Amino acid sequence: QFEVNDAVLNLNLNEAEDIADDQVFTIFDLTGTTVSGTGFKTIQPETPSGTQHWDTHELLVTGKIYVRNNKTSSVDGVKADSDKNAPKYDLSGRRTDDVSKGLYIQNGKKYVNK
Repeated sequence: QFEVNDAVLNLNLNEAEDIADDQVFTIFDLTGTTVSGTGFKTIQPETPSGTQHWDTHELLVTGKIYVRNNKTSSVDGVKADSDKNAPKYDLSGRRTDDVSKGLYIQNGKKYVNK
């Protein structure tokens, strides 16, 4: 049984130069051991580099810590394809081909035809 309660994990990176993204390090050999407690309060240094962070999701299970890039894989925005030939709709939602004057919707945007 291995117990960790709000400890500080100090990692010595003095001899490490550039650590590649997705690099994995085995910090503990937890073979045949179970870990309990609240886990680590902090890790020193707080990050491997200015563009990376520690991924500790397996640390208390396998004893491994990963180096991940800070870039997120989220969507920056949604943009609809603009199609000038897309159908036009009136404000009641009915499809229309005649937009001589008035308001209409095309490609999810409102337009005024004067």
